Amino acid sequence: MLDLNDFRYFVRIVECGGLTAASRNLNVPKSTVSHRLQQLETALGVRLVNRLHADSA
Repeated sequence: MLDLNDFRYFVRIVECGGLTAASRNLNVPKSTVSHRLQQLETALGVRLVNRLHADSA
């Protein structure tokens, strides 16, 4: 089931340029942002964000 808040988190990820910046902006843990993104991707059946490990950037 789609949750509109998951879309809000996704938009903030895009606006802020990443999960860490979005989590700071939303004042929630990065794990929460990541979980919400994963829920949205699962519901839609597509990967919305390419994830890079911090040590590979």
